[in-house]
Amino acid sequence: MNSPFTLRNIHHSNGKEIFHGNFIVIFHARRVPPHLLASVHGNTFSISVQGPFAYEPLEKILDYVKRKKVECLFIEWNLPKDIPINKLLLHLEKNILLCKKVIAGKNSCLSPIRETIAEISGNEMRDACFIFDLLPIMESKKLLGKIYALNMENVIHNGIFPLVTYSQEELNEAIVAAGKKILQS
Repeated sequence: MNSPFTLRNIHHSNGKEIFHGNFIVIFHARRVPPHLLASVHGNTFSISVQGPFAYEPLEKILDYVKRKKVECLFIEWNLPKDIPINKLLLHLEKNILLCKKVIAGKNSCLSPIRETIAEISGNEMRDACFIFDLLPIMESKKLLGKIYALNMENVIHNGIFPLVTYSQEELNEAIVAAGKKILQS
């Protein structure tokens, strides 16, 4: 499928630029579906089929990304000027714990991120079912900043990368498969 949203002006990164700031992380950027995390000044937040992850050190994630050559995009999220970082952290933590884990047809890894962005930047964010729906809304509200890529030198040309799209059915199938894989291990 072709993406309705293309990322532009992507900078290749060695990882140093992403420790200070707020980012939406697209982990395994070309996989259907990718995994999503939020990163706030070196702390990551996400949910998976295993449960919630809050305040995981970004350094730990980056070590894995570099070691395994995981294709990742780090999309800077510009907060409104009146929102302090501690308020963002409280919203993220609350939404990660409320969602608890990824469940097919109920919660995806986007759910707590989307909810946090909606609480801080506007209810229209809740209309987005996928990351490729959310980012255009954020862009229209001037909430996107710089974009960095790791391990994507061969797939990003002229600073451009079209996001991979997928259906709700494909997302649910991937969630079910990930749950089965965890049970088997």
